[in-house]
Amino acid sequence: MCSGSMADIEMYSAEERRERHALWVESQVAERRARFLAKRPEVFAVAGDLRPELGDWVHRFAAGKAGNLALVGNVGGGKTWSLWKIGERLLDAGFLGRYDIVAAHRLKSLISPPVDETTLRAYTEANLLALDDVAAIRVSDWDSDKLYALLDERWERRRPTIISSNITALGEVLGERAASRFADGVTLVKFAGPDRRGNR
Repeated sequence: MCSGSMADIEMYSAEERRERHALWVESQVAERRARFLAKRPEVFAVAGDLRPELGDWVHRFAAGKAGNLALVGNVGGGKTWSLWKIGERLLDAGFLGRYDIVAAHRLKSLISPPVDETTLRAYTEANLLALDDVAAIRVSDWDSDKLYALLDERWERRRPTIISSNITALGEVLGERAASRFADGVTLVKFAGPDRRGNR
């Protein structure tokens, strides 16, 4: 909460302390939202609404009742845009946790030798982690083991993970062990239709 000595804090009534705490939370949310949106690539800053099933998942996550989420479907269907919009919606709802979005090429560089253990540990501990466009990378046996370790630890700790992919058979990308962990309680959302980027 706000800094200050115990004497300073005790001089406020319970109602004043609640108001001050609410203001602090509001400022934290505003700062985190600004930082998150500053990281969002401009191409994904297009206005729009989340699909209803994703909005429902966001609501469940905010209530601590959501499991993993898979966004699968055609290239250019809006999956990556949805990942950023999910973060925006969560922050608007007062989410103060850590949400990381990791592109496939970035993930590949982290899990290939030499492994970036520090960053992988941070991703393991994130409140919510999104692995974007995982079908875009080729996973070696080494990569598969590291990816399994990441998803297994998140699964053990019940930390939801979001995966976007243009193929539904995630076992072909993640490896069967990692895909099995990820599939436990997953919400699957399919994206259909033409490549939006080709229609601009």
